Amino acid sequence: MDRVIIIKSNNKLIIKFWNCKQQKLKFLKVKEAYEVLSNQQSKLTYDNLIGNTFGQEYYDFEEPKQSQNDKAYNEQRELEFERIRQKIISRTEIEKELKRRENLEKEKQIELKRQEDNKKREEMRKQALEQQKEQWQQMKEIFDNYQQDDMQYLKHQQAQNRLFEMNYIERHLQQEQSNENQRQIEELYLQDYQNRIRFQERHKKEYEKLRKWNSLIKDIETKTEKQNSKQINQTESTIIVGAIIGLIVVAFLSYPLLISNKDGKQQSSNNKSEDYSKMRTQVLIPYEAAKSDPVWLVKKHANQKLTPLETEMYLNFIRDQELKLFWSGKKWDGLPSPYMIAQIIQRYHQAKSFCMTSFLSCSLDYNREVYFGIQDECGSINPFQIWHEAFNERRSIPIVQQFMDQYEIPLFQNIGNSRESINAFFQAKYGMFTCIDSTYNVGQIDFDPELVIFWERQRKNTKFIWYLSMLYAIRCGKVTEKQLEPFKKDLKQTKRYLKYIKNNPKHQDNLVTQMIYESAPQMMEKMNNDKRVLERTPRELEHLVVLLDDDQLNEEVIKYVEKQLAAQKLS
Repeated sequence: MDRVIIIKSNNKLIIKFWNCKQQKLKFLKVKEAYEVLSNQQSKLTYDNLIGNTFGQEYYDFEEPKQSQNDKAYNEQRELEFERIRQKIISRTEIEKELKRRENLEKEKQIELKRQEDNKKREEMRKQALEQQKEQWQQMKEIFDNYQQDDMQYLKHQQAQNRLFEMNYIERHLQQEQSNENQRQIEELYLQDYQNRIRFQERHKKEYEKLRKWNSLIKDIETKTEKQNSKQINQTESTIIVGAIIGLIVVAFLSYPLLISNKDGKQQSSNNKSEDYSKMRTQVLIPYEAAKSDPVWLVKKHANQKLTPLETEMYLNFIRDQELKLFWSGKKWDGLPSPYMIAQIIQRYHQAKSFCMTSFLSCSLDYNREVYFGIQDECGSINPFQIWHEAFNERRSIPIVQQFMDQYEIPLFQNIGNSRESINAFFQAKYGMFTCIDSTYNVGQIDFDPELVIFWERQRKNTKFIWYLSMLYAIRCGKVTEKQLEPFKKDLKQTKRYLKYIKNNPKHQDNLVTQMIYESAPQMMEKMNNDKRVLERTPRELEHLVVLLDDDQLNEEVIKYVEKQLAAQKLS
């Protein structure tokens, strides 16, 4: 019996015969063994089995006898090959079934393992949730205790704020009362001073009258002496008459002074005997008539057209009235109060304390399989939520725009005593970006300009929030009108003036012309007359010097006005 070896090579089956008796290797390419599997699917299965599983297998092959004819030989050979094929197929099916069972067992083991892992994970999650519930209960107790302490602190702070406000109002009223008393005393002193001046003037006038009468009497005496040298007889009579007249005049003039001195002596003697406790001071308030309104204001109320110079005065008057109303404090309702700022800082302090206590209590028990990160417990936070809930910035837009229209204040520069107020304002605005102990140093921590620029994004928003902080300092009384005087804008830079110039573009030219007319009216009238004459009879007045254009005319007028002003200064 020979042994056959089946090997797959180049999509063909090669059968190697090994003759054990003759020790001779016979090679034969058998196409029939390959063509038995006519179906493509079975062919592929057969090739896979041969190539993957049976790379080189041995089967017993019985060589038919050569004595038979060719037909019987071939049939016998075919039967042998069929037996080998059936044997290969049966073996592959058995191995396939074994592999399928192995795969099923593996899947079952994987499923069991997965179920066990899920059970373990669910148990761990339940344990973690129970631990978390216990932690939250502990945290709630801690936070309730802390909130009670904060409420007590807030009540104490509110009581202190009310006491401070009451003391401030009382001091302010006392100061106003003292100022009123001081003003009344000054008025009394002024009245007394005026009465003294009037008495001195009256006394001076009477003394002048006496001096004139004395001089007149001396003149009369000199005249009479001259006449006595001429007429001796008439001298006696004239001297007697002159002396009588002089005595009468002197007595007549000195009588009021004597009476006044006598009355003064009697009054001084009477004052010594009077009881001073029954005396009282009578205040005499001098009456002054109200000042009349300027002409341009009367014309404006009567809806009459104003000249350019009167328009400038009217616009300046309107600006002064707006500033007076602004500094009176009647439009400060949209600004934050000191009590509001202190409350916002306290609320930010409570929020930061809550986050810190929650992190500290769960830091050791943190479970990576339950949470993705330690920030998940607090969640996303809006750093300006408390600020927007307590204060509405839109309400302050009108007064901030008015303040920006009247003053030009440099950014991030403190004015006067505004440092503490501005620091407290920004400490409330950016409360989530300060340390937790900053509530004990309100107004003492300097703000960071880079933080303000980063969160406000645009320059106009940065300017708005800076002017709002300066208005808060003004409301707290840290900045006065006198301190902001250097930063006051010119009238020509205000919105009202620019709007008027946009509607009246010739206002500046008309203003210059009016000023020139008022400074040199005669010269301008003469020039206007010359212009009229030139317009009427240009050929008859060729010998006159004519100004060609308005620019040259303005230059000549300006030169003339400068000469007149220089002459006035020299004189």
